[in-house]
Amino acid sequence: MKIKDLVTAYLLQHHECVLPGIGEFKVSHKPASFDDSNNLLLPAAEEIVFREGGGHHAVDLIAFIALKEAIPHQKAEERLNSFCAESKEEIRSGGKLAFETFGSLQKNAAGNIYFSRDRSPVYFEPVKAEIVYHEAPSNDTPATEPPYYNYPESPARSYWWLWAAILFAIVVGVSIYHFSKHPLNSEGIGNVQKY
Repeated sequence: MKIKDLVTAYLLQHHECVLPGIGEFKVSHKPASFDDSNNLLLPAAEEIVFREGGGHHAVDLIAFIALKEAIPHQKAEERLNSFCAESKEEIRSGGKLAFETFGSLQKNAAGNIYFSRDRSPVYFEPVKAEIVYHEAPSNDTPATEPPYYNYPESPARSYWWLWAAILFAIVVGVSIYHFSKHPLNSEGIGNVQKY
């Protein structure tokens, strides 16, 4: 597997990735927001931020490469360092380091490395929203109009107690009938067997 693909997989899983000698990627969460000028409710999104020269130690990325490629850590570190050195040289000479799924690194006019984001897939579209204003009722109501009172509705009556009383009466009736036919004595109690 190419190192570029492993870097992409690592970044998408861990939300941050250090490329030694080049910089550091971080994925930040951008919450939903409202665009006043266009009356749009914008969905939440993930944003990838790059900082040049951010970090020099990529211990977790090296362990990830070693695990995925089933190679020793030393070999994984050598492959990553070699990839980063070649990529940095390519960027410095005017080329691009393109990651297929999220963007590319390239040099700007000042000679700094910057990140150019590819058009990411859109999962949620912005929603057109309108602010609705309700006029407050005025106190200038005509004297002929009767006032409107809003009384809360009374809850429906509950008859659970009636069902409980009926069930209790049935249990008492069945018990009386049973004990009138089968009198209570010592022979009928427990697991007593006669031999």
